Amino acid sequence: MCMNNMKTNNHALDRRTIVRNKRLENHVCCDCGEERAVGQWRCSTCSGKNNKNKRAAYQKRKTERKSKGICVQCGDCLAAPNNLFCCNCRARQSEYSKKQRRKILHMIWEHYSHGDIKCACCEEREEMFMTLDHVDGGGRADFQKYPGYGFYLKLIRDNYPDGYRILCMNCNFGRHRNGGMCPHEVTRSSTSSLSS
Repeated sequence: MCMNNMKTNNHALDRRTIVRNKRLENHVCCDCGEERAVGQWRCSTCSGKNNKNKRAAYQKRKTERKSKGICVQCGDCLAAPNNLFCCNCRARQSEYSKKQRRKILHMIWEHYSHGDIKCACCEEREEMFMTLDHVDGGGRADFQKYPGYGFYLKLIRDNYPDGYRILCMNCNFGRHRNGGMCPHEVTRSSTSSLSS
């Protein structure tokens, strides 16, 4: 490349950066100068174009890498057999997914236990034991309709509807096997009837 051309490109790049920064300072879209939402860099029109371009570029890159047999994520390593990702990217993706699932569950537990995460029946506090209980039953149908973590995401999207509570696995399973009543509740009701 000619040095003169390089200077021209750098000058144009500097000018674009200056214009972009001024637009950001004036709280308008950094691409077109139109009004934008607070906290955003671009107006909705430019944002949509930018996202569409990014998706198209990603799909093109993914197709090229897949045809070469290299990892579609990093593009550095050979993909694992019968997979799109190399071992490192698969491990990283797996760890990320686990963190996201824990975060989602923690949000659900925290909301439905009113900030103090514990079983509504026996007051067990170990988060690893917690499950979501449908107060009126019908949990199996919900989880079949929204498999995996889809049901938990639906609860968050629907702004945590009523009709759910947090129980430990023992209480939830005991409730299922005991016709809708936890064995702890049976024991408590029988001891209270004996004492009266």
